[in-house]
Amino acid sequence: MKEQEKEVLRKIYLACKYEFEVADSLQSTRKREAVQARQLTIYVAKKHKWLKELSLNEIGKGLAELLGRKEPFDHATVIHAYKTVNTYLNTNDVLSREFQQKTLNVINHCERGRILQGRTFESLKKKLRVLQERIVIAQNKRFHSHLRSNHLRIRL
Repeated sequence: MKEQEKEVLRKIYLACKYEFEVADSLQSTRKREAVQARQLTIYVAKKHKWLKELSLNEIGKGLAELLGRKEPFDHATVIHAYKTVNTYLNTNDVLSREFQQKTLNVINHCERGRILQGRTFESLKKKLRVLQERIVIAQNKRFHSHLRSNHLRIRL
């Protein structure tokens, strides 16, 4: 892995770590925030235009070096992280919505810091915005149906 690629991976991880509020002492634990920060780092790295050509083992090795781990993350761990983030981004529950918002924040932060350039994540950002709009619409429908049912109960 080249120095430039290591630097990009480091900046992506720092953005994820900041968004998930992971302390330095917790970065290699199994706490949910730390795990999600690592998983999102892997996902963004795999989607990044400079890091796309890297193998899964190289991404795992680079992240392990960044965290100061003795053993690198193997390709199965990287695949699992990628699929997990994909699942979070495609489901519609409370945890997923929080994760989707944090993903959007990380991508925006990386773009502002010129870590991510061009239209690398335009489709993902558009997808996240559409999901958030659907969530708001669904919540409004539930709220209004709840009001109607309560109104009918009161009248009876």
